[in-house]
Amino acid sequence: MKTFLQILILFVSVSIFGQTSNKFGYQAVVRDALNGLLQNHNLKVRASILIGNNAVYSEVHLPKTNDNGLFNLQVGGGVAESGNFSNIDWSQGNLFLKIETDILNGWGYSIVSNTELLNVPFANYADKARELSNPAATISGLYKGIYNSSLPSNIYYMIIQYLSPKKIKCDIFYSQNISTGAYSQDIISMIGDVENVNNYSAKNIWFNIVLSSNANPTWIPSQLQPNVFEGSKITFFGSSGSSVIFDKIE
Repeated sequence: MKTFLQILILFVSVSIFGQTSNKFGYQAVVRDALNGLLQNHNLKVRASILIGNNAVYSEVHLPKTNDNGLFNLQVGGGVAESGNFSNIDWSQGNLFLKIETDILNGWGYSIVSNTELLNVPFANYADKARELSNPAATISGLYKGIYNSSLPSNIYYMIIQYLSPKKIKCDIFYSQNISTGAYSQDIISMIGDVENVNNYSAKNIWFNIVLSSNANPTWIPSQLQPNVFEGSKITFFGSSGSSVIFDKIE
């Protein structure tokens, strides 16, 4: 069996083809030493994206070869082992796709191939470029947050409205009417500038949360609180260590 595995390494042909989504396709044909096809065979395949020699993402697939010894998979659609596919910087260059194949599905990866990605996944590159040039559109939407302190928790809603690629309007409401879908009157409304995609900083969209006499927090504009925008989660920091964490729901 060891000889058979070594021979298989020499007979793997690869094709990376065009993509229309965040995933991209990979094909491989597996043959034996006599150029015969490994047909209808279950495999375990690990796909890794490398920048230089460093793996920044890896995932596992369980494909099956067809009558022609061919298997297909969508890179970006497997079970992630490490890294985050959506965080790959496709603009860096020096990108490689590493494929490891276990033909016995549990005995270890024996067939290894490395393919340089000369044409990066265009959809992924475009998405990342769009985020970099238009961060306001990335975070626009409806958020729900809970104020946590020694006082009873209060639920808040926040609507971030896109105004321009780096400018947003931020409205925070105390509650939502479930039957009508309407929101209460604004607690606070501000227009500000958004910078940076991965860890957003929002100039002029900083709030301070202050406890009022009726035990409900009051929101006031503040240039003192560096609020954090991270993906679909936004944190507003308040007085005495209090904070409200908003999660994007639409």
